[in-house]
Amino acid sequence: MSVYRASDLPGAGPLQESLRRQLQEIENHLSVIDPAIAEPWATVFVPGQSATAVSGVQPGFTTIPGLSVLAFLFDQSSTETIQFALVMPRDWREGTVVYPAVHWTRGGSLSGNAVWELRYARADVSEALVEATITLTAVAGGQLVHHRSEFAGLSLSDLLIQSTLICQLSRLGGGAGDTLSEDAALIGVALAYQKDSHGSGERVAKRL
Repeated sequence: MSVYRASDLPGAGPLQESLRRQLQEIENHLSVIDPAIAEPWATVFVPGQSATAVSGVQPGFTTIPGLSVLAFLFDQSSTETIQFALVMPRDWREGTVVYPAVHWTRGGSLSGNAVWELRYARADVSEALVEATITLTAVAGGQLVHHRSEFAGLSLSDLLIQSTLICQLSRLGGGAGDTLSEDAALIGVALAYQKDSHGSGERVAKRL
């Protein structure tokens, strides 16, 4: 792709001068933009209610204590699991680290930690799925407060847009480290990723 500057505009005359001034103003604005926003962050969000409960270890889908809205409530004394899947967005900066986070709350006021586990299988299109697991110990904050608990980053250096992540989220209730003696209500799971474009240059690839 060719890049034109104000100084590259040919010809003389009022119209050309006007265009040069406009191009120069654009260049001046671009020169003072914070480099960090050249590749800004965005989020893919999976609402808790859109996930699938895994048979045999499913959390109950019921009212959050103290509220009228429903959510998956993960038990305090057993491991319960939901599953969801997503594809990497077209505006993702391919190969960069992404950061999953659990958004959750609780209806009680007890102190303690909830231990979350994220098991995921990932693969590029036409490639074999590879599975891995990460865990997170989240300190319970205030009652009926929106908590955001972030896992360590996932290294996806070998993946491209349209790669698949098949994920299982579990609360390891009753296990070592999980000391919160009440249910944890899932709001959803977010995946923070870095952008480098508004989309892709090709239908199934970032660019040629």
